Amino acid sequence: MTPEDFQLVHFAVETCLRRSEQFGLRWQDVNFEVKTLTIPLPKGKCTRRVPLSEGALMILRSLDSLLSPFVFPDPCDALKPAR
Repeated sequence: MTPEDFQLVHFAVETCLRRSEQFGLRWQDVNFEVKTLTIPLPKGKCTRRVPLSEGALMILRSLDSLLSPFVFPDPCDALKPAR
């Protein structure tokens, strides 16, 4: 596993997000001050708040995807989410 792939898996374990939630995550839904993610309209049709552990925050701070609206952008097109 590449370090980048390990980082994706580590973030998934830290947050317990569904794959679609993780790869559709936008920077506007990340609140570093309150240490939460906001997941708008997941499967349950209600907005959900996910607490961020120190490990998850460390991963988010290390990402260089700030030019994209997505936390985990597609490597070929930063304006699309990764798949």
